[in-house]
Amino acid sequence: MKLEKTHLKLIESTHHGELRGFVSRHSKTGRLLGVRERSHFGKKVCVLSDHLKGKVKPNTLYEVSVKPMRSGAGYVIVAAEPILFSAQLDVIVVPKTIYRIVVRFGMKAIFFDPLCGRTPSSNSLEGVLYVLEQREDLANKEEILRTFVEEAGKLLDQMSRDGVQGRDSKEY
Repeated sequence: MKLEKTHLKLIESTHHGELRGFVSRHSKTGRLLGVRERSHFGKKVCVLSDHLKGKVKPNTLYEVSVKPMRSGAGYVIVAAEPILFSAQLDVIVVPKTIYRIVVRFGMKAIFFDPLCGRTPSSNSLEGVLYVLEQREDLANKEEILRTFVEEAGKLLDQMSRDGVQGRDSKEY
């Protein structure tokens, strides 16, 4: 049996509580691609082999190796490695207008915007740090956290030099 690799997020089944994912074969390339359960493409289920149960976390992106089930109804996941993304930090400052730090990794972007951020996880330093610390898919988490704190301090100093106050001025 030939093993195939793909990227897959697993979710907990509502019927039996087991983790499962779904794949569809691309019509032109013939490769297996992870898809959502509600996908309109023809899909097959992927289930964990016994040795991986309890080791794989739901809603985390993995690079998996799958082999076809004997019945042909789907695939069995025989190996799973979490995918880690390297992050990039961008600082955007337009004096008296925009003060923003953007942390980008994978298809995700986390914003620190003390001037116009609408939620505590975007307009406060503690909120953004909490969100970043909770991420398990960052390859260089400690470095990004350290750099983010340094750049956020510089950004907040720049705001005070420009005479601009954030939404919650007591935090700044």
